[in-house]
Amino acid sequence: MKVTDVYGCSGYDTITASFLPDPVVDLGKDTSVCGSAGITLDAGSGFTGYQWSPSGNTRTLYVTSEGNYSVTVTDVNGCTGSDAITVTRRTGPAVDLGEDMSFCQGTVSTLDAGTAGTSWLWSTGETTRSIQVSETDTYWVRVSGGTDCISYDTVDVQVLSAPVVDVIAAKNPINSKDSTLLTATGASDYAWSPAEWLSSGTGSPVYAKPLANTTFYLTGTDSDGCQGSDSIRINVFCPTEGRNTVIDDLFGTIDFTCANRVYRNNDTSTWLLLPKAASLVYIDFNHGTFDIHPGDTVRVFEGHDNTGKLLARYNNNRKPSSRLVANYEMYIEFITNASGTGEGFKAYFWTDLAGGANDVPVPGELKIYPNPFSESTIIEFPNPDFASYRLIIMDVSGKIHLMTGEITGSRYELQRDNLENVFYIIELVVPQVFRGRILIE
Repeated sequence: MKVTDVYGCSGYDTITASFLPDPVVDLGKDTSVCGSAGITLDAGSGFTGYQWSPSGNTRTLYVTSEGNYSVTVTDVNGCTGSDAITVTRRTGPAVDLGEDMSFCQGTVSTLDAGTAGTSWLWSTGETTRSIQVSETDTYWVRVSGGTDCISYDTVDVQVLSAPVVDVIAAKNPINSKDSTLLTATGASDYAWSPAEWLSSGTGSPVYAKPLANTTFYLTGTDSDGCQGSDSIRINVFCPTEGRNTVIDDLFGTIDFTCANRVYRNNDTSTWLLLPKAASLVYIDFNHGTFDIHPGDTVRVFEGHDNTGKLLARYNNNRKPSSRLVANYEMYIEFITNASGTGEGFKAYFWTDLAGGANDVPVPGELKIYPNPFSESTIIEFPNPDFASYRLIIMDVSGKIHLMTGEITGSRYELQRDNLENVFYIIELVVPQVFRGRILIE
């Protein structure tokens, strides 16, 4: 630089120039982030100005997208420096629990986090790939594997309450020939079973007409498809026998069975046995059913009604003897108690004119035991000379159902085979004739 003084004299001077260093900024190495996570880029402190690309003028910049980022900084001297960094994204295991769901109470649903991960942690604390859920809640799962990235997903589960279904009967118990109206509430659609004794297997109301005590089951479905259930047992009264004025037979069965039905309180049924020309009437209550509860009563009289001689009184605490006998006529009375559920009784009766089956044995006559029977019975008769007899079995109309020959002993075992459950007349013929009666049950 040249300098001139005021006096016109000339001389020379010098100036030294120096350069200030640019500021140093370091954003670090290129980096990556997991999933949807972001990262904060920091240009450092000590600068008076920051300018980011694509945008930003603060010391730090939070980025959530992949891309190239750069910053230019300015120091107190007005000098500038810059740096750049590339941000990429790493993905975690794919996981998708699906759409929010709802299902009916009593149902179990499965949440599956998929196969992309190697380890799982659920909001329930379970660590399996899938879990079963049955309660309303928001469920989440954390999945890891493959990279250091972790994936999450959530799903809302709603458990719908089952409808409260109820069924009532207009009348219960009912007579065996009557019906009763069953009305259901609590749902929109109904299905019944067994439908055999109903006017319809669906809908409400329906008519029920069972022949015996029957439990009807109801399933109701609401508008969400959820189901509830109820049941009702319809009881059926035993049929009333009333008064059987005269049974003018030499033998037969009194059948007052009441299986799967209920008694009316103080319902009375009577039977008068008055066979023609017979002098003795027998009855055996050990035949088949005998289920008389305390409170129910069976009474047997000798005579025309219950003013005659009392021969026996039975209930469940006292079983009948094997046989009762009356002169000329016998009167049987059965009084029921609605609090019991006994099945009633069967009794076999015969007279001194109906020889054989269960009659009082007389020396030299036919013996049959057991009688009644279901599989086989023993027939014994006197045959000291081992003569050959033929056995004939016929029904009360005289139709022959079985005929055998060459019975040479005094004892024969009869198998029922194809014989039906009815009374039969049997004869052993030649050289003498033995007659009797059997009952198969």
